Amino acid sequence: MKYKIKLDSLKKYLTNKGWAITKIDSKASKISVNIRGEQFDIIIPNRESLPDYRIRIHYLLKSLSSIEGREYSKILEEIQNFGGAGYG
Repeated sequence: MKYKIKLDSLKKYLTNKGWAITKIDSKASKISVNIRGEQFDIIIPNRESLPDYRIRIHYLLKSLSSIEGREYSKILEEIQNFGGAGYG
């Protein structure tokens, strides 16, 4: 199934999970969290209109799955429950 994660919902999810979001420029932000004494920093897109938005979100979800030790589909479902996933 194809999906599109809304940036607002993604940011709400990340903030809820303890990630700090720092804007780098108009195209990207850095998300950071310290889990079990290990620092994680990931660059995320700042605009849904960027050509590589979907693939960056896909890789972000894979990274979150690894970092959180949770299934990709469960993380996706939580983000969707924040009301920001569209299909198509």
